[in-house]
Amino acid sequence: MRSEELTMLDRMWFPVARLDDVGLDRPFAAELLGRRLVVYRSKETLAVATDRCPHRGARLSDGAMHDGILECPYHGWRWDASGSCTLVPSQPGAHPAATLDAFPAVERHGLVWTRLAEPAADAVDERLARPPSIPETEVPEDGWAFADGAWFDVACGLRSITENFRDSSHFAFVHRETFGDVNPAVPAYEVERDEWRLSWTIRLTFGAAWAVDGTGGDVGVNVGSGTFIPGFEDQLVGMGAGEQRVVKVTFPANYGNAQLAGKEAEFDVTVKSIEAPGTVTIDEAFAKTLGLESLDKLKEAVKGRLQVEHTGLARQKVKRQLLDKLDEMHKFALPPTLAEDEFKNVWNAVETDLKAQGRTFEDEGTTEEKARAEYRDIAERRVRLGLVLAEIGEKNNITVTDEEISRNIVERARQVPGREQEVWDYYRKNPGAVAAIRAPIFEEKVVDFLVELAKVTEKQVSREELLKDDEDEKSAAG
Repeated sequence: MRSEELTMLDRMWFPVARLDDVGLDRPFAAELLGRRLVVYRSKETLAVATDRCPHRGARLSDGAMHDGILECPYHGWRWDASGSCTLVPSQPGAHPAATLDAFPAVERHGLVWTRLAEPAADAVDERLARPPSIPETEVPEDGWAFADGAWFDVACGLRSITENFRDSSHFAFVHRETFGDVNPAVPAYEVERDEWRLSWTIRLTFGAAWAVDGTGGDVGVNVGSGTFIPGFEDQLVGMGAGEQRVVKVTFPANYGNAQLAGKEAEFDVTVKSIEAPGTVTIDEAFAKTLGLESLDKLKEAVKGRLQVEHTGLARQKVKRQLLDKLDEMHKFALPPTLAEDEFKNVWNAVETDLKAQGRTFEDEGTTEEKARAEYRDIAERRVRLGLVLAEIGEKNNITVTDEEISRNIVERARQVPGREQEVWDYYRKNPGAVAAIRAPIFEEKVVDFLVELAKVTEKQVSREELLKDDEDEKSAAG
């Protein structure tokens, strides 16, 4: 998996435990993106941290809970929900500066959610600031509810899981026991993209409405798409609304349903309606369908959104070039522990992803040795840049004020109407979560400081050039 994908996934919310898994009497072991985590509850506060005691490396999930405090199973060091050490049994009264790597913990839908990194301050989508909502479950009378089942491992990577959600052609075979009889024919459909969110509508026939020897329900057919049984669509050409016709086909020998593979079949088809692709006229009426007063307002809205998007893209490009330059200028020996821990986190994620997908380094066009060298460079770059930015910030008195943190929390609270107090209480009780807010703000302020000192030359570029990846530009130039 490329480093950009790792960074992106680190900023996404994932469920790591059911609320019922996390009791006051025991911690819970979880794993996310190759990183072992411990999930625990301190009275009414949920906590997620790296499952490793910084003292001697013991797994904290093997420990115990004492009045809402997590105890290490090796030397008994105790940790509160913020990740701070509260007791060292061998040195009563001592409170070392050691802390756990803590992550935000949010309860939603009966699950404990976390993420491994904060989104960048200029993130395109503010919805990443909180775990995803499922509106259907928020109105009980609508009949939707969560089916709480057992944990199970799926032997595939995140890409495969995402693809599986969009693949309805397996319903008729994999989910026969739960969905009942399903027509295996999947009509053509379109996937709409709204930034990072994908949506689509598929019409399938379930239950007794379809059978191998029986009748079928209404199914949309996109003639010419080639998505149905070979020869089926061709025989529909020329039919009109209300017309009936018997369509004769032969199922392919490799058809997914063994009962039908290689067999001849007849379909009594009735055309209910005929639709054709059309063009959208961008006019006053169209603008009003989007809830806008006029076409001019629509143009203003589109222009404003593009300006925000382009400004964010330009900012990311400048920041990436700046960090590349800083990395090029600063070469020094790194603290071995920091560099090695970061590499282990990155490498664990890489191996986990490959194993889940059943792929090898050879499949990725490389060798394990080359991949290790590449990802070690990435890990060392992360650590080096973190230390460099921290040093620049300290020498130039760059700080993050309480007001800046408060504004950030206010914005987060506004995103969950009716639960603002919960957000405030969460950050008030979790210093580790506040620190997670402070870090990206500090980084952006240091970058702003350096950009102000730099000689910046403005250059007008096309949208395609702006979206072009820096690596692609280097390849084209070299």
